[in-house]
Amino acid sequence: MGCDHIARYLDTRFRPNEFPADFAALIHRKTEGHPLFATGTVQLLVERGDIARSGDCWVLSRPLSQMDLQVPATVRSMIAKQLEVLKEGDRRALEYASVEGEEFNGTVLAGLLGADELDLEERLHDLDCTHRLIRSLGEEELPDGSLTTRYRFAHALYQNLLYGGLLSKRRALLHRQAGEILARCYTGQTSRIAAALATHFERGRDFSRAIHYLTEAAQVAAGRYANAAAGQLYTGALSLVEKLPAEQQGGVRALLYYKRGLAMVAASQYADSISDFHRALTEARAIGDSLLECRSLIALCEPLFQGHQMVEFGEWAQVALEAAVRIQNQELRSEALAQLARGNQATGQLTAARDLYDQSIDIARASEYRKGLSMQLTYRGILHFFESEYTTAESVLAQGAQLGSELRDGVNLPQCLCFLGLTRGNLGQISSALAALHEALEISGRNGAQMVASKVPNCLGWLHRELHDFTTMLQYDRDGLEASRRSGIHEAEANALINLVQDYTILGDFEKARALIGEVDAVHKRSEWHAWRFFDIRFQAVMAEHCLATGEPARATEHALRLLANATRQSTPKYIAVAHKILTEIALARGDDATAEREIANAILRIETRPMPLVAWRCHALAGRLRSRIGDLEGARRAFLEGAKVLESIVSTIADERLRSVFLDALAVREVLSGAAGATRWGSVG
Repeated sequence: MGCDHIARYLDTRFRPNEFPADFAALIHRKTEGHPLFATGTVQLLVERGDIARSGDCWVLSRPLSQMDLQVPATVRSMIAKQLEVLKEGDRRALEYASVEGEEFNGTVLAGLLGADELDLEERLHDLDCTHRLIRSLGEEELPDGSLTTRYRFAHALYQNLLYGGLLSKRRALLHRQAGEILARCYTGQTSRIAAALATHFERGRDFSRAIHYLTEAAQVAAGRYANAAAGQLYTGALSLVEKLPAEQQGGVRALLYYKRGLAMVAASQYADSISDFHRALTEARAIGDSLLECRSLIALCEPLFQGHQMVEFGEWAQVALEAAVRIQNQELRSEALAQLARGNQATGQLTAARDLYDQSIDIARASEYRKGLSMQLTYRGILHFFESEYTTAESVLAQGAQLGSELRDGVNLPQCLCFLGLTRGNLGQISSALAALHEALEISGRNGAQMVASKVPNCLGWLHRELHDFTTMLQYDRDGLEASRRSGIHEAEANALINLVQDYTILGDFEKARALIGEVDAVHKRSEWHAWRFFDIRFQAVMAEHCLATGEPARATEHALRLLANATRQSTPKYIAVAHKILTEIALARGDDATAEREIANAILRIETRPMPLVAWRCHALAGRLRSRIGDLEGARRAFLEGAKVLESIVSTIADERLRSVFLDALAVREVLSGAAGATRWGSVG
């Protein structure tokens, strides 16, 4: 019976009813749709009072989560009678097979029985054809090169009953033997079946090997960016530590806490990871493991940093550096230096951050420390991005992404891809930027990395705004705000709010924009994380544009000058150019052509020093507009021609035809192309 058949059976027998929507699915899952087992289970629920009348309607008297769908006695009796007719050897074969689960293979079963595998296969063939208790799933080649046949019990209830009939000591012995046989068959490839091996050795009471394979299974899960699952596997391993000899427990427990903490960081469970790293630190110090102590100190910095606990972060990063120097470990010294650099970067001390990053990268390269280098390249590339060094940032971040991908680095890879997408966007490489951002979103979503998952929608919103795709822009920025508030990531919340202020200003909905401005201020007061970047620079740029759009040139000038001062202090040429561009627009609005000429010249000077196409074409467009206004038609044509060249380079990177069309149809873009008419061949890209 399929799930739909069971649902119709329930509706027919119990009419009318108010059963939960997933009641039929639960029965189907527990009975595998076997008609006799399904109807028997339903009858058991009636007799037990779990299905009862309430007035004129049938209801469940307890929640599904509390419902015990045990096998009805009549069904158990029927299965027992089927098994009673088997020969003793056949029954023993099925009992031993039940140790592997609902599916089993002939090689393991032959080893458990001490039987010839070919003779055993002939007996199993008879059990399949004559008794219908099992069925063959076909041949399979094992990693050691041997062939085996896989089988499946005709129903899980057969396996359950046979397994329950084994004596506990026999069951433990068989599990241990099954684990040993499988480990031999999968020599060198045990990661493929690590979870199954862990189960066998745990039930076989070989707890040391059970912990080993649970750890291996967790590493496999982490490699697939399933860090929440990895954390659960480490939790399972930790529950077994107390069953080890006393002298082994401290070291194993310390390492498991450390590894679970790493998985929790990747899954953005920062409070849990901080707790785990403190436990690892305590255990490592107790057993005198100075290397693990230092690793735990460095690992502790990550959740403190991501959780914006900057005072504690700085203190522990310094302790970690001192520990690395004390044990003379260059790899860990490079990591500790990089952590200190991140703290300086977050608080706007970019010169100090730059020096520390360069030291850490030099040490990591010299010692060939790839894991540390993955993080160091990521954050050094981010600093290049902040400083508008987009070409260098793209090279460094591409290296970081390649290394992070090779290492399956669930913490740094999504972050690296996020900023690689932003960098490529600023370089006008639209499709490759979108690809990197979507990959970052996919990995962070699968990995539970809330920090990056909250950031990326804002990045996508920015890029679609640059392409004049305003509907998509607004949706991504709204998604970013919702994600950031759901996860409590203040950095992403501030960015989303700033984006939305800009969105609504562009769309002319000034009332919504003004309402969100107050929320930006509130987030800034609540958390000054990266205030130099978000509040001092991005927010000032957006506020200048907003005030200009609402006819408040004095306030617009105030914000633009504040932006210029902050961007100059932090050496961010992109926003210096943006500040001069806005000041040009303010001067044009006031009819002050002389100031406008001076400001646009300053803006163009900045865009000539470093490539920033998304800013450059707008500056050239503004220069063309200014030259047209003062009657310099040849100068206007030259400015529009420069803008058209930049636009051509951008458009050539947009693979999506809809986005390409939307961008080319934008009024500002058409103004540039019209102004440069006759000087370029836009038919080839339009």
